[in-house]
This record gives sequence, C-alpha cells and structure tokens, in this order.
Amino acid sequence: MFAKNKKRVNFIILALTMMLSYIYCIFNHIDWSAKAVGVGVGYVGCGDVDSSIVMWNPAGMVYIESPNELSGMYGMPFMGLATGIDLRYSMISFGRKIDNQQSIGVGIGMFDGAGVWRESVYVVGYSRALDKLSLGLALKYLDYKVNLEASEYGDDPLLAKGGKSVISGDIGGVYNLSNNLKLGLVVKDVASPDISLSESGEKLEMSYFVGVNYITAGNTKMIYSLGYYGSGSESGYSLGAEVFLSGGRIILRGSYSDVRYALGASYNLEKLRLDYTYAIPSQLTETQGSHYVGLVFRF
Repeated sequence: MFAKNKKRVNFIILALTMMLSYIYCIFNHIDWSAKAVGVGVGYVGCGDVDSSIVMWNPAGMVYIESPNELSGMYGMPFMGLATGIDLRYSMISFGRKIDNQQSIGVGIGMFDGAGVWRESVYVVGYSRALDKLSLGLALKYLDYKVNLEASEYGDDPLLAKGGKSVISGDIGGVYNLSNNLKLGLVVKDVASPDISLSESGEKLEMSYFVGVNYITAGNTKMIYSLGYYGSGSESGYSLGAEVFLSGGRIILRGSYSDVRYALGASYNLEKLRLDYTYAIPSQLTETQGSHYVGLVFRF
C-alpha cells in the first residue's frame, strides 16, 4: 500500500512541477481562464478581456465590455498522466463597472491535485483609467493544504509543509500606446509573503508579467499578443493570436510558449460567451493534453 501511495504522490509531484514550470513556485498558477490559456501570457496586455482579468492584471478590469460580467472556468490539465491521477482547475470571477473610469472585481481560483494538494486564491481588485493609462490593485488571500498523512509522503519537503494561509497583493497597469497597441504590466505578490511553516522561512517570490497586444482594424478583427514573464532567475515568453469571425460571433485563437502549445475557440453572443482551449505541454509527452472550458455571462 505504501509503495502504491508513494508512486501516486511521485506522479503528483511531477505534475505539479510541470504546472509550475512558468515560475516554479506555488500560487503562481496562471491558468485562470480558458480564453487566457489560449492567448498566452500576453493576455495581461488586455487586448480583449473578461472579468477573469482580475486574476491576471487588475488594471484590465476597466476594459470589460458590460456593466456587470460573471465568468467561470473548469480545467482538466494533463489528462491521462497516470491512472487515478485527477488534476483540476476551477475559477469564478465577477467584474462591475462603477463608471467609465472605475471598475471593481472579485475572483476565486482553486487548483486540486487529486485530493493530495489544494491551492486556493481569493482576489479583490480595483482599477481606474487615467486618460491613456489604467492602474489596478488586487488584494489576495492565499491558502494551501496538503491532504496526506505523513506515512504517505515520507520526508518530501514540498508535501511536509502541511499548509498555510497568507495575504498578498498585485499591482498592474495598462498603457494605450495608440488606438491599436496596448502595453500591460503586472507585478504579482509585491510583498513576497512568507509561505513556510518553518523558522527558516520561505518567501513567495515576486513575479512580473508583460503583455503587448496589437489590434488590427478593418472588417476582420485580429489581436496579436506577445507575453513575457519572470521571477528570480526564471523567465519565459508566449506568442498568441486571435481572429474574430462572423462579426465576432466566432473567435479562434492559438498560442505558443516555451512550455506548451494551445488552440481554442469561442462562440460569442450578446449576453453569453462559451470558451474552449486545448493545450499540449512541450516538456511532458506522457499525457493526452489539457482541456479548459469557460463561460462568460454579461448583464
């Protein structure tokens, strides 16, 4: 029984390592939107966003389309990684325009590692537009728990932490370089809270994300995005594109990064949008890929 559990835990650790391969730290998951997964890190540049942007770049909340917007997402990463290993993402967010210059938003995101590991992120954000510049601030409550007995994980330092809750925050901005070009920047976990249970201390590293979005004019709208992210000595990039067909009713998207490829589509109505994205990790071949579905409701 122990050997079986140990093997299961090892698969979980492998999956966690891959899912954290952007920055190699807990709480830095970035898969909080089926649309965003399809676009890549350039999503922080706010070419076309929904209320999930509060999880990415709080400054982008002023760009949501409707007075009120509710969005949700369910993700199944690394399907088929191992028998009995189920990894899950879930997210729900709400954004509200106070007026033409101000917006507020809230979001809840959870990652469940087959009942072994759970991370929860609770976000409250505010953004304000100042001419060509918008600024945003997000306050976050972060909580992680390991749901294993000591006999199951042995002396693994990652799982031995047990769990902890901390307060953190993000600061972001979006600048309209022109009518068609936007630059977004967000600094995450600016206070670098201590997430360790030991006296030695282990801080959540501050990270940053940069996104540049170019939006074409004409009959067929297209958005090209370039993203860059980093934390400490780790960094990476993404390239993405979206095309809006049938007057924006059908949206196709795709992206490439140093850790995965992604393809997605949306069916967009006046009050409702359905999103789907399929992602293939480039560094892990023993998987059937990752599936993300999302729903946006505008009112």
